[in-house]
Amino acid sequence: LCLVCLQSRRQFARDLRVYLPRELDEHMSERHPTCQFCRRDVYDNDELFDHMRLKHYQCTICLASTGEFSYFASPQSLYEHNVEKHFVCHEVSGSTDRPTER
Repeated sequence: LCLVCLQSRRQFARDLRVYLPRELDEHMSERHPTCQFCRRDVYDNDELFDHMRLKHYQCTICLASTGEFSYFASPQSLYEHNVEKHFVCHEVSGSTDRPTER
């Protein structure tokens, strides 16, 4: 059985297909996206989008300026991205504070 399909509860367990190991690998790679940061397999792209929004860090500047969804594994990596790609002002009080972990 595919545990991702089972945990999604979109089908009854009795209706799920039993896979051979090779078939399960193929099913996983074709059907279920994987989070690039935590390597978690999710049911579909909608669930991946929700996962990325809730568990990882999004650059809202990229989203607002280009419409690009850019995610980062940690607050530190988002901060480094902002320093590299966007203007980070270090003169305003508190602007050097980095975001905290979730």
